[in-house]
Amino acid sequence: TGRFPIGLMRLAGPVNYTGLDVRLSSIQWCKRYIERRNPDYHFEHIDVANARSNKTGKQIEENFRFNVDDESIDIICLFGVFTNVEADVVRIYLHEMNRILAGGGKVYFTAFVEENVPDVAINPEGYLFDEFIGPLNVVRFEKNYIFSLISDAGLILDEFIYGTEFDGQSEFYLSKPTN
Repeated sequence: TGRFPIGLMRLAGPVNYTGLDVRLSSIQWCKRYIERRNPDYHFEHIDVANARSNKTGKQIEENFRFNVDDESIDIICLFGVFTNVEADVVRIYLHEMNRILAGGGKVYFTAFVEENVPDVAINPEGYLFDEFIGPLNVVRFEKNYIFSLISDAGLILDEFIYGTEFDGQSEFYLSKPTN
């Protein structure tokens, strides 16, 4: 909780930062310990359903929108978000990223990715762990499938680094084309 904005504060100081999360307890912690002392850092709960992190949230639908203005964000970072959500949510989030990113804006995210596997597998048997703990513990994507989700959202894949992050997640570096 709060690891990225805390590191950013140490390195960059005051910046216009917005943190979004489906875990209400994480947002409450960040508001209490970060936002209260650093008003340039703002945190908002996204009340959407997730079998792992927010079971009582609202079902995410096609018309879902982050409470963020169009083309108002320069950088988006998601650590482990796409590792614990269904493919439909990834698709919706990628389209929303395109909407809120300024031209030339950047995205970083991690995901479990392999080649020559089904497009999407939730807690795939024999993958990474002997036993999965709870729903959506691991959502694994086929490489070309997740690349197509990125392209369909109108984002550009600048770099893909296989399996170097926590638990073997891959890194994705995207950008939004300038108009």
